[in-house]
Amino acid sequence: MTDDPSKFVKFTRFNDGSVSFGGNTKRKIIGKGIVEIGNLTIKDVSLVKSQSLNYNLISINQLCHAGYKICFQGDKCSGTSKDLK
Repeated sequence: MTDDPSKFVKFTRFNDGSVSFGGNTKRKIIGKGIVEIGNLTIKDVSLVKSQSLNYNLISINQLCHAGYKICFQGDKCSGTSKDLK
């Protein structure tokens, strides 16, 4: 999830749904698309309308369900696709 449309390599705008943050704050989802980070292609990323989203948020659970292997070690994180041998 991001509030920065420049992060998307492919994007579809729509007006449907919302996400909840801590403190029971909700933000409207204004579209979804694909974001590439290094060798990771992340699908179904939400663009939210927010002036206060300080960080881009990645769901590790969503990546694992999409077939990525995620490894955390110290202050580093790496991910590989099931398609990479």
